[in-house]
Amino acid sequence: MTSFADRGRGADGYQPPKGNYRVTIRRAWAGYNNGGKEKATIGLEIMDGAERGNEFVHWMDLEGGYNFAERSLTMYGLPISVLEVDDDNLERSQALERLKRDLQQLIGVVAWVTVSYNDRGYNVTVDSAQTQISDVTPAAPAASGFEAAVAAARADDLEPAPWD
Repeated sequence: MTSFADRGRGADGYQPPKGNYRVTIRRAWAGYNNGGKEKATIGLEIMDGAERGNEFVHWMDLEGGYNFAERSLTMYGLPISVLEVDDDNLERSQALERLKRDLQQLIGVVAWVTVSYNDRGYNVTVDSAQTQISDVTPAAPAASGFEAAVAAARADDLEPAPWD
């Protein structure tokens, strides 16, 4: 089985063609790469077209390219408050573990991305995302039978008479 990290390196032979894609976030991770640099990775599955079902990885540098990573993560829907938490009181490893945990809320998000290439490989730009709505208050259940009739009668009592 190909590991999540290997998929981003093209170990399974797939590299997304240049273009625009509607994707679903399938995996999210933050940690250290083999060189010891802090990275965040987002596993993306293409939802439409000839490339549908293929997965690739959006790699983000949390050290040198933090501004780019922050922009991408907020575009995916990670609340900016998660990224702005003061990490001065945390050791780097604790801050990275917290980010790793917080990234899990992005799984299932649908996003629109653009893939481009340069001499080092592909780049992913997040154009927009449709995040999960989790803070919607559900509607109250409809009244049944007698309760509905009483509510309707009360509503009628509150309306002014036509001659008023």
